[in-house]
Amino acid sequence: MTYIKRLRKGVVAALAAAAMVFLGACGGKVTPPQPPTAQSQNYLLTLRLGSSDSRDSIQATYGGQILAWQPEAGFAIVRLTKEQTERVRSATLDGRVSLQGVTLEPDLPVASPEIAEAQGANAWAGGWDAWAGGWDAWAGGWDAWAGGNANALPGVLPSQNTGSWMQVSLYQAHGISRNFGAGVKVAVIDTGVDTAHPMFKNRLAPPNEWRDFIDGDTNPQEVAGGKAYGHGTAVAGLVLQVAPRATLLPIRVLNPDGSGSVSQIVSAINYAVDAGAQVINVSIGTAGNSEALHTISVYAKSRGARIVASAGNEGKKDGITSPAQFSWLPDITGFVMGIGSVDANDYLSSFSNYGKALYATAPGEKLYSAFPGNRVAAATGTSFAAPLFSGAIALALSEMSSPVDRAKLQTYLWNSLDFSVNEKNKKKSNNVQRLDLEALLRSLPGFSLPTQIQPGDYLLVNGNSGKCLEVSGGSTLSGANVQQGTCSNGAHQRWRIERAGNSYKLTSLNSGKALEVAGGAAATGTGANVDQADYLPTSNQQWLIQPNGTNYQIVATHSNKCLDVAGGSAIEGANVQQWDCNSSGAQQWELFALF
Repeated sequence: MTYIKRLRKGVVAALAAAAMVFLGACGGKVTPPQPPTAQSQNYLLTLRLGSSDSRDSIQATYGGQILAWQPEAGFAIVRLTKEQTERVRSATLDGRVSLQGVTLEPDLPVASPEIAEAQGANAWAGGWDAWAGGWDAWAGGWDAWAGGNANALPGVLPSQNTGSWMQVSLYQAHGISRNFGAGVKVAVIDTGVDTAHPMFKNRLAPPNEWRDFIDGDTNPQEVAGGKAYGHGTAVAGLVLQVAPRATLLPIRVLNPDGSGSVSQIVSAINYAVDAGAQVINVSIGTAGNSEALHTISVYAKSRGARIVASAGNEGKKDGITSPAQFSWLPDITGFVMGIGSVDANDYLSSFSNYGKALYATAPGEKLYSAFPGNRVAAATGTSFAAPLFSGAIALALSEMSSPVDRAKLQTYLWNSLDFSVNEKNKKKSNNVQRLDLEALLRSLPGFSLPTQIQPGDYLLVNGNSGKCLEVSGGSTLSGANVQQGTCSNGAHQRWRIERAGNSYKLTSLNSGKALEVAGGAAATGTGANVDQADYLPTSNQQWLIQPNGTNYQIVATHSNKCLDVAGGSAIEGANVQQWDCNSSGAQQWELFALF
């Protein structure tokens, strides 16, 4: 349950021994002690509070800065300077300070794992150059997610991420989501966030909640000038791509070069929990174990907050950094999740740490996300796999109203993971299970398909053939035939679904023309063809989208007949028509939301 590191030379052995006795009494594990690095001259004191303890009495006894004061949870965490630590040492020798329930450890350095790799290890796949310039113009904007207009169209996800989003079934998950993370606060503990980026418009917590634990103020803005510039912005952008209606709480704990300390992470987690964050993304790690970090993680669990942490980028077996390595500790299982990275083919990324302490994986290579200055950038590393899980948790929590169900989220999440990934990785690890967002939402208690469709851009995938509804030949002409074809995410396969009174209109993004039953409102017969034409509007161009089994049926309002692949065919180019509704696979369509 508990870890401790060796104290710096000069701190009495009695203090370390007493701490180990305390740990042993808790049934915890004591790891080989290590000295602090030259960068860290501070120490962290984690102590159990008694009923008579007060902030004043603790400060009078130990001095230092109180980072976390949680008397109801029975603990406090204090940061001490080297000099204050020496005074504690002296006080223990003459009996003025009790060692009961006390753990002392170096305030270890932490860093963004991508920074460590960029500075010399070959395991960093892609290099830091991807960050250097960014890409101009965040395409589309995400204003509509925050505007409250049910008919507003959300911004389309970056097309460069299509492969990764298909891998984790994000499009399918958005097609069956009702709330898209609404009402869930996700803390992003990182280098800060470009709070002016258009992707975050109306998606951030109120400014009075923001925190910067580097400068000690409420302005967690990214600071240029270091190799980590943009890291937190990219992480935050990936959370929102998965859960676009979640609320982000930006917290800065890293310098522009990606460096920081455990004490800043502890302070940030403590603050995030008390500020009501249900999910805390920590794409940061330290190679050492920290009792303070463990204690604050247990506290987060006690308040129902889940910590998602990156596993690190050294490519090492059992080299997972803290807090990610806490995933399977008995007192926080399911509430701390260490996330590794897989490539586009579901093989463990060469740079990703792995091993028995890993919780799961997600794609973490060349993911496009927000970058400071209204730009986007490609990001690679376990830091960017982790926010996919943070977004997943927000997405799932927003679909559940029952506190009892929410408390069991770790069970639904674990059971929804894709364990088939382990087979192809078995020579290296059998603990590489990967995120599956659609499976997660469908596994939630009481799941049902939404009856109201979020306006936006979709692929319509036939339940029988797995092929996409498309305009033949990518034609832009009125009267062009509609058929099924192998899904390519081309514009001729993308359909904009918008409200049209009590029904929907479906418009080809390639041609701007509407899906219709050919022949006008009089064409009510079975087998009437389906094509595209200018929107008039008439009833043969208006559709109902209704749950049917595990997918949807699309019904022409003028005929009450269903959009149907002729003959139930699975072949390329099979014709699409209207037919009496019969709930067959040929009439079932899965909605892949491209937002």
